[in-house]
Amino acid sequence: MTRRERIPVTTPRRTIVDLAQTLEPYLVRRAKSQAEFMKFRLLLPSDRTRSDLERDLLRFLARHGFPRPEVNVKAGKFTVDFLWPEQMLAVETDFFDYHRGSALVVADLGEVLGR
Repeated sequence: MTRRERIPVTTPRRTIVDLAQTLEPYLVRRAKSQAEFMKFRLLLPSDRTRSDLERDLLRFLARHGFPRPEVNVKAGKFTVDFLWPEQMLAVETDFFDYHRGSALVVADLGEVLGR
């Protein structure tokens, strides 16, 4: 516990640890992602996935000996789920609904990689 303006509060890390005992795993991952986005230093292991499908694909790749991609990283003006920059390969695993109706779901790989 720490204090903020003399009010006792739990740290972001402790809050997420506590939430992990009661919430679904995808909600805990979302909380970790949000905390990372807000620049909180969590010191919690994170595979940077943001959905069950992303986590499943990451496990599949590891199990079958594929090189580990960069996960949820900026590539130009986009954030891609998986990126292998050496191979010029980006993989987007999430479907349209996950992106909350974004008009931009699929982009040309050359534009994503800035080439």
